[in-house]
Amino acid sequence: MTQHINRLKYYLKRKDGVTLMEMMVAFGVFGVFISIALGGFMQSLRNQRAALVFMEANDAASIIFEDIARQLRTAKINTINISQNALSFTNYQGDPVSYDFNNSAQKTINASISVDGFSALRIDTTTVGAPPRIVLSIRMKITDPSIGNPVYQTLQTTISPRLYYNLRSISI
Repeated sequence: MTQHINRLKYYLKRKDGVTLMEMMVAFGVFGVFISIALGGFMQSLRNQRAALVFMEANDAASIIFEDIARQLRTAKINTINISQNALSFTNYQGDPVSYDFNNSAQKTINASISVDGFSALRIDTTTVGAPPRIVLSIRMKITDPSIGNPVYQTLQTTISPRLYYNLRSISI
């Protein structure tokens, strides 16, 4: 029995545990690691948001290019008129089509993306009967708070009108 009492006294006298100072140091180290990890996580969220904004701008430019290309591929070649920030032509149905990026309605895509510049260049080919190529460039201004200062992105594509023949006029 005395052996049990001695063992109990030993456990009661022993002062194993954590001091307040050790606990404060442990929490301090833990806080530093958490702040480093949180900073990296927040930066990755900002980078992801910026990537989404740039992808949205590319998608918007692709939609603009596809709309213009769809109309331009069937345009009457001799009606293509290019001026500063504007492109106009007559489509295959004889309807006038105009893209004027001086017009504020066509300039704004959404709250953070707008067309800042547009240029078109007609390149006539030296091959007889070949349609001209139209080089379109769109400069977009991206003003999203997640990327900080405004960023300008330029996208470019080349379009060739297709030649359509009246099959009734061809004799065999």
